[in-house]
Amino acid sequence: MGAALKARQPASVVGVEPDETYAAEARTRLDHVACATAEEFLGGPAPLQAPFDCVIAADALEHMVDPWSVMRDVATLLAPGGCVVISVPNVLYWPALKRVVVGGSWPRDDQGIFDATHLRWFTEADARALVDSAGLTIETVQHSYWTSSRRRLAVIRALSRTPASRFLAAQIFIRARKPAVSG
Repeated sequence: MGAALKARQPASVVGVEPDETYAAEARTRLDHVACATAEEFLGGPAPLQAPFDCVIAADALEHMVDPWSVMRDVATLLAPGGCVVISVPNVLYWPALKRVVVGGSWPRDDQGIFDATHLRWFTEADARALVDSAGLTIETVQHSYWTSSRRRLAVIRALSRTPASRFLAAQIFIRARKPAVSG
């Protein structure tokens, strides 16, 4: 993702990756890569590159022991007016819920909503509360619907304007902003 950002626009991109093999690969594409967990990176001294204009947590927060502290720490590293973009799987996605209700137990998969490495699960309300708890202002919330059928997508989009909407999205994306300093 960082390489795509750099290809799209002038940007200095810092990556955080706990796996040394992946971190080494990322170093070939990004300006700086810390081989650490997000918690370790944020728990140390402020990086020289801070403050950041934007921090992206793409499918990462659900793997963290305390994503609330992580979001608060991220907010302190943002420049005034800087933004955070997060994506989390929606545990209320109806096929996922169906597996729990019908199966009678919590699934553990190699990937997806029930990835065995997930420590936390989020609904849209939970993701919004997480961002709010860091003192950030939500600007946009978008949903990803997992279907390749145009007809099914049209039905899902129609249903997204009903109370069933919270069960339709497999993925939730939120962009939030740190308040700008007034002066």
